[in-house]
Amino acid sequence: MPRRYTKVEQILHDMLHENTGVHMLDSGGKYGRHYEKNRLIKNFLETPEILIEHDGIGVNVMVNIFHFLRRHLDRDDAAERLESEFYQFANLPENESKFYPQLIREFASRLQEKGWTIIAIDNTYNAETFLNQDFYYALIRPPNSSEDDESAYIILSVHNGADIRGGYTSPRVFRVDDIDNFYLDMTNIAAACNCDYYILEAGDTLDDREVEYRNGELYCKKCSGKIEFSMFT
Repeated sequence: MPRRYTKVEQILHDMLHENTGVHMLDSGGKYGRHYEKNRLIKNFLETPEILIEHDGIGVNVMVNIFHFLRRHLDRDDAAERLESEFYQFANLPENESKFYPQLIREFASRLQEKGWTIIAIDNTYNAETFLNQDFYYALIRPPNSSEDDESAYIILSVHNGADIRGGYTSPRVFRVDDIDNFYLDMTNIAAACNCDYYILEAGDTLDDREVEYRNGELYCKKCSGKIEFSMFT
């Protein structure tokens, strides 16, 4: 019997299962959209942290977004209040026709006027990462926070569709305890076998390494040992 979800894990489960509809330009087809694939998963805790897939040409090693987010996100009273403020803003009559990434940007700008610091507003699609699913986000720091403060708050909307231009989940707000590690685990994967240890950086491939793909796993041709992958931090 799998253990029960924490509050954060339950929120992430619901986000990854959220039906974000069909974008007019996407070509997802049946089970081509992320939420359709995710709904086949009953308990994300039973999925691996690192996903290994062979696409017929090469091997892709990816970080499972559920485990990545559950590792780095938390909820506190401030996150819940901020989320409530976001939806008060999002539900204003003038915002009815706006899509979530636009609302995240505009809400972050309003917070900036109140003294919050915007660290980043971006889509992970725009960067090289190992994530198996993208998300749009605003990373923000409360007023009177030190620049050396390692924590921040994130307004996050997961891309659950097929075409990146649409299909974003209802945004949720979390606390990020360590910003540097948040980005490091997005862009680095640790790999180890019996004879070697190395770090894969986003954009790296395994083409120049002596590896063999067998039954969903990767093995080192030098030592014949299974290669174990993990998040960097």
